[in-house]
Order: sequence, then structure tokens, then C-alpha cells
Amino acid sequence: MIEIAKDEILLMLDGNVFFFNKEGKYTSVTAKEAKKMNFKNLFFDRNTWSFSYEKPNIFFNENGKIVELDTKKKESVFRAILCLKEGDNIEMLYRYFLHYYEIMRKKVYPIQDLSNFVVRRKKNKYVYFNDKGKIEILNQNCIIKSNAINLIVPIDGKLDYSEWNIHHLAHMGFTNLIFLRMAYSKLEEGDTIEDLKRYYANAGFSSKEPLREIDYFVTKVGKPIFIRKPENIDNNSFDYIYIDLNLAIDWKCDKLEYYKENRKDIDEMAVKKIENSQSFKKYGIPINFLKISRKTFKNQRRVLQYVFELKIS
Repeated sequence: MIEIAKDEILLMLDGNVFFFNKEGKYTSVTAKEAKKMNFKNLFFDRNTWSFSYEKPNIFFNENGKIVELDTKKKESVFRAILCLKEGDNIEMLYRYFLHYYEIMRKKVYPIQDLSNFVVRRKKNKYVYFNDKGKIEILNQNCIIKSNAINLIVPIDGKLDYSEWNIHHLAHMGFTNLIFLRMAYSKLEEGDTIEDLKRYYANAGFSSKEPLREIDYFVTKVGKPIFIRKPENIDNNSFDYIYIDLNLAIDWKCDKLEYYKENRKDIDEMAVKKIENSQSFKKYGIPINFLKISRKTFKNQRRVLQYVFELKIS
């Protein structure tokens, strides 16, 4: 049977926090309400005024012996959590776990087909190869109920999908990631892998530069957030700029060491995001007036947060 610490939440999604209450029932409250309940894996950042969370510690109790889960079982449990409805209990979580574990267990890696994988998000819809290998385009509620196995909820509590398996398909003939992404963008309801291959073969954008390795390491550069100190009442100024870089969940080596080796290029990604931001341009300040005052790895090194401030002459 699955065991989860009583002082940890299972999930944060769209501003709500989900957990098993004292009666063992799956329930939810807003993140603001949950803040008062002192969950160990729910965090509030006063600088950005935002919540984040870490995945709960989950174990199996096998005849009274606590056993840590392997990677595939952990992924199956976290996928199963998404299916829980309010009022469900731990037994229902175990049933959902068995369902997704059976799907994941049958997969061969690197993957040989794209069934059960989301390959793209199109506004509020998810482009998904179903059990039969045909494309369905589903909203959030429907994709959660589907057999998609690469759905994730990162630390910010927004539904997303893992791109690792669907972007590493050289063994299937998809050797150019730019071409593959463009092919994914052309998929329509009812399309199959053969249609994907056709879109890939007819891609007309060979002048695009290939992605660098750090583009896999940094999966997303967030929007810059401009902060004023309480004593600064000038609405046309700022004191600090916060910007988060989401990092790959798994990496080939220690993330800190990789950052040190590629510091210049990774820092430049944060600088360019600020420089191109309309919010920054309105201040009329050259980008070289800023300096990095702090860099911090957060949330088990899944986020690299930068703090910029104005240089003082």
C-alpha cells in the first residue's frame, strides 16, 4: 500500500492545494488557506508573492516494511495523483497507480512509439497520441482523465508535460529537433505517426539554427518580475528584478557544475529576457546599468533564480 507523510501535500494545481485530510479523504483548499496549515512541501516566496511546492515523499508499505519506490513507480504514482477526485481515499490512489504503472511498464525506452504521450500544448488544449496512436486534442480536464503518461505539474502548480522522451527520437529517424517541433505543430485531430513523419519530411525551415545543449538544460525562461522596496513610492522605478530559469528535472551531471561550466551563456539567457521585455523597456534604462546581485538554485535545483539590481556608481 502507498504511504504519504501526513504533513505533506500531494499536489498544487491552479492555485489549489490537495491532500488527504484527517479522515483519509482527498480534499483541497486554496494555497493561501494551506499556508496556515504548515505543510512541509508548500512554500511561499515573499519577494515574488507566489507559492510553489515539492513533490511529496511517497513509499510503499510491503508487509510492514517501508520500501522506497523506483523511478517508474514514482512517476506512476505522481501521474495517478492527478486523477484523484475530492472524497477519494488512498485505496483509489493505489488503483490509479496500478493503471498507469501497467502502461508505463510496457513502454520500451527509448520509446518506440508515441502512443500515450502528449506532444504539444495548443493554447489551453493538449495534443495527445492516444492508445491507438491517433491524435486527440483535449482540454485540461479531459487530458488528466486520459492515459497520457508524461503529464507533470512543476513547482509552480501549472499542468504541463515532460518533453524528454518525445524530443529524443533520433532512433526513429527524427534527428532534427527543430524539424520535429514544427512537425508536432502541424498535427491535427486523427493524425497518426505516419502523418508526423510526412510533416517532418516536408519541413521548410532548414535555415534555423540547431538547439544548443544548454537549450535542453534551461527548459523555460520566466517573465522578469520588477520589485520596489516598501519605502520606494515611485511607480516609475524599481529596485530589483527577479527572473527564474526552469531547469531540466534530470540532467547528465551535477547541475551546479554544469552551470559553472556554462555560466556566461546561461546568464545571458536571463539578461536577454529582461532586455527584450516591454516592462523593462518602459524604464528607458540601458541593460548594462544592471548587475546580477544574487543567483540561487531553488526547489531541488529545478529553478535557477536571478536577482538583478541597478549598478551604483
